Amino acid sequence: MSTIEDVYNLICEPLKSKGISVYEITFQKESGDLILRILVEKMDGLSITLDEIVEVSEEVSTLLDEQDVIKEDNYTLDVASVGAEHPIKLEQLDNYVGKYINIHLINPIKGLNILEGTLDNIDESLVYLTVRDKTRNNHLEIKRSDIDRARLAIKF
Repeated sequence: MSTIEDVYNLICEPLKSKGISVYEITFQKESGDLILRILVEKMDGLSITLDEIVEVSEEVSTLLDEQDVIKEDNYTLDVASVGAEHPIKLEQLDNYVGKYINIHLINPIKGLNILEGTLDNIDESLVYLTVRDKTRNNHLEIKRSDIDRARLAIKF
């Protein structure tokens, strides 16, 4: 197993019990220093607070020290939020039902290849999105295979 997999397996369940999910883990050299970066988000879709980031960082640091998962002598632990408009992994799109998202399409719908709206539902082949057009809500069915990328969006 890789270091990243070891770290993920160590921290995933303890964080999940606190309502926090691990979005991404990287372990690489940056400017000559080893950085273990862990991006997290709240499972309920709400914004994660700075106090929660500090709490997660302390818990992860303790777990890493106790289990001695990382064999390198010196590294920096960086725990951060994924951010308000972070990319969504397409295979995890179903975790974002009820959220306001931005999707980029391979095949445009009504001449548009970028859509923003509420993800209503999702199944194996279709994504159901409600898009606001001036004063009307348009309910769209989009083939999953037509979605190139997606991210969370902020609704104004």
